[in-house]
Amino acid sequence: MKKNRYFTNHLLTRDMKNEAELQELVEAGLLTTDQAEQIRAYWAAKPNVGNQRLLVIFSLLGALLVGLGIILVVAHNWDDLGRLSKTILVIIPVLIGQAAAWYSLRRKPESAAWREGSGVFLTLSLGACLAMISQIYHIDGRLSDFLLTWIWLAFPIMYVLNSGISSLLIWMGITWYACETAYWSYPTEVAWQYWIFVLLTLPFYYFKIRQERANSNYQTFHDWFVPLSLVICLGTIGNELVGYLWLIYHLALILFYVMGKYLLEQRSSILSNGWLVIGLVGSIIMLLIQSFRELWTEVPTSWANMEWQGPEFFVFLILNVLLLALLTLHDQRGGREWRTNPLCYLGLLIFFYYWVGWYDDMMGAVLANLLLLGIGLYHIFLGTQRDHLGILNFGLLIITFQIAFRFFDTEMSFALRGMLFLLLGAGFFAANSYIIRRRKSQQS
Repeated sequence: MKKNRYFTNHLLTRDMKNEAELQELVEAGLLTTDQAEQIRAYWAAKPNVGNQRLLVIFSLLGALLVGLGIILVVAHNWDDLGRLSKTILVIIPVLIGQAAAWYSLRRKPESAAWREGSGVFLTLSLGACLAMISQIYHIDGRLSDFLLTWIWLAFPIMYVLNSGISSLLIWMGITWYACETAYWSYPTEVAWQYWIFVLLTLPFYYFKIRQERANSNYQTFHDWFVPLSLVICLGTIGNELVGYLWLIYHLALILFYVMGKYLLEQRSSILSNGWLVIGLVGSIIMLLIQSFRELWTEVPTSWANMEWQGPEFFVFLILNVLLLALLTLHDQRGGREWRTNPLCYLGLLIFFYYWVGWYDDMMGAVLANLLLLGIGLYHIFLGTQRDHLGILNFGLLIITFQIAFRFFDTEMSFALRGMLFLLLGAGFFAANSYIIRRRKSQQS
């Protein structure tokens, strides 16, 4: 009886909708006929997530194809139309998109395909309408102004329709606007409105994506694109204080890592947690660069030239407060793992780490190497403790890169370098063999 109950629970947690396998278990006596019927009833009542995803994908493709078809048909006879006719034609797609959005809210509020399709169509038709109106009436302006107007008009769509794809389009648009304003145009400006949009869109990301659609595709895409957008646009707040930008970027990456590791632990896999991957890999890359002494001597901003009332300093303070708040929150929830994590201590003491490096370039490089060694050993220990080969090999890989980078600034003989690589290879083999043997002993 216990065996039958075990197989029933196991089948209910798997997506094994294979009648042949189910019948095989019945014939083997592992399931009764009644239990098999209960499993079939469960499968029948369970919503088909795969079909829902296909509907959303096809609705998005349909919206894009309809929009492209309208553009091509109109473009064929565009030169023969008058100004009023052109204006009416470019407004019609916006009206169609609004009608589709109204129908989605009134008739299909539970259909993700209708909400996402109408949201994407309306967002893109608004942009096309703005571009065509400016072309028809010869309205001059910068690309950044066009993007800003488009984003402001399309911004409410993601909240009204509860559309995750529209939210992603907004994030892409505001990132493009920030790059166009602060990086690609001349003279450059500070893209302050980007940060206003970030504050306005974060509630949707937090409440709609994180809570209502746990481990969904919407959540995974946002978990990657939101930190990527923030990393890209952090440099828009800076001017000539390169030292501060290093400090801010490093602290922001550690903050992303802490968020992904300790606050978003419900993610189904590491690769679906963009906050953790971007924060961890970015922090390690920065430490590898800082492990060279030349970096500390070539950064043009020294401690004496720091400004204490500029925007960079206030951003640094805000990031410090956020990191301390996240670690305190995790601590109050009973989490103690961060207390053995070198990256968390680097985030808390990063001000002093950079202060030492700016005053003494050799000590800066030594500290960076010690931190890399500590992070590598931490992941080796964590992988061994959790019986996770991926984490263990990641720690070994960090130490491998660190030793490989040291070949460029140390005078080692080829024999010594070869011995180091042999030892590293033996370490990889021994650590993986130990984990595999322990797994086999536990299974037996």
